[in-house]
Amino acid sequence: MSDLILAIDRGTTNVKASLFDLALNEIAVSSHANPAVLSPQENWAEADMELLWQSAVAAVEALWAQGHDAARVCAVVMAGQGNGLFLVDHAGQPVRPAILSLDSRAATIVDAWKEDGRYADASDRLKYPFTPGSPLPLLAWLADHEPETLAEARYALFSKDWIRLKLTGEVATDFSDASGAGLIDHETQGYAESVFTDLGVADAERLMPPLLHSSAQSGQVTSEAAAKIGLPVGIPVIVGAHDICACHNGFATLSLATLVSIFGTWFVNLFIASSTDGADLAINHPESGFFLSGAGDANAGAVFDTMIGIFYQAELQRNEDVYALVDNEVAGASPSRMIFAPHLFGHALDSTAIGGLLGVERDVTRASIMRAVCEGIVLGNVAYLTFFPQYIELDEFWMAGGGSKSQNIPQIMADAVGRPVYVAETSEMVGRGAAISALIGLGKLGSVGDAPRPTIKKIFTPDPTMQRYYQQKLAIMKDILQENEPLLKRLASIEIPVK
Repeated sequence: MSDLILAIDRGTTNVKASLFDLALNEIAVSSHANPAVLSPQENWAEADMELLWQSAVAAVEALWAQGHDAARVCAVVMAGQGNGLFLVDHAGQPVRPAILSLDSRAATIVDAWKEDGRYADASDRLKYPFTPGSPLPLLAWLADHEPETLAEARYALFSKDWIRLKLTGEVATDFSDASGAGLIDHETQGYAESVFTDLGVADAERLMPPLLHSSAQSGQVTSEAAAKIGLPVGIPVIVGAHDICACHNGFATLSLATLVSIFGTWFVNLFIASSTDGADLAINHPESGFFLSGAGDANAGAVFDTMIGIFYQAELQRNEDVYALVDNEVAGASPSRMIFAPHLFGHALDSTAIGGLLGVERDVTRASIMRAVCEGIVLGNVAYLTFFPQYIELDEFWMAGGGSKSQNIPQIMADAVGRPVYVAETSEMVGRGAAISALIGLGKLGSVGDAPRPTIKKIFTPDPTMQRYYQQKLAIMKDILQENEPLLKRLASIEIPVK
């Protein structure tokens, strides 16, 4: 009996493989670490594409090792980290290592586009403030530094599309990944060829893969792939979506009043928009005709791990469950006046911004600092939301990602926004959202809205006393985010002597 959907999620740190039945119950999950990020030069972040494929194979094989039957799989669907650049030739072979979205080699190109006004014009038309790790700046960099690579390349893919190419031998991408990388003209809903021309990225149009909807089929598992990954030959492979879009899709709602906050390596807040009119940011939703808007930045999991590395070195060396330890310590720490500006990686309004810890008093402990860290990460993202007119209309708040497993972070969010925050029973919401696209592609669902909503695991109810406390801190965080905020700007301008 073929009654399972296999979702493969190529994330930042790991590849996850998950099985869902046709009622969208999560049956099994496995994970395998991605290969180490390569940094042959400063500000470079690359990966061996064949090793990435092998990581996906290992994640799927782990499901069969758990005793699950590959013969029950009726479709495979993809999801993955967006942006970056995965270049292949006419034969579908890599022409160089993948450039990951963390890469910043093209920062000077983006800066130049900002100085001459082309960036503002392009991001306005694209409805996406693209970064140095996005395809267009990376293609411009390659044109200057590796023209022979571009001459050899035929397609510029995203991470999920590379894994699907290995499964099927076919090339395609979807609208969510393309729009979430600044490649879509939202007026025409096609590639933004006029933007490519204005930015002088001549090779972009030639390298773009066919555009398909997230629920479309793009090939079948080949005999070669089947032999490697243990799947039946010929089962359909569904295009899938950018991982954050798939995550939102997993909540099975097209309501304009629902917010999904994803606390992972990044903290991303997403809500549905029925139009791109007036939006500063719009990414195609996996459901055709709908869009996702919102805000977020990289100051989440990576910041949290950095602070753990500073304060919990002994526990890490003893291989203790440090996340559980921190969570318990934070739960026991009293509120304080400390404000943690979490902007170790800049922020959405200023890429040059830096972080800071303010309001430290003599009774400070590592637990109170870690509480301030959790508060700062959440409040920084709530501050972004308050800048959107839609914020006051949002009345259903969900949290997903690693942060949703904390007893503190969803509660801080609930107290800060003054609304209940829900956490789903399903652990892999990216996989669930991808599985919904697969069921639509198989004709078993008509739309996202026809899928069952996820079961609620826990509701975090706001505490009125804590809400007043966080409103005070939120006002300060909003000041910190302002472009001309003096203190952190002055700190960022300090010249560090070279010893």
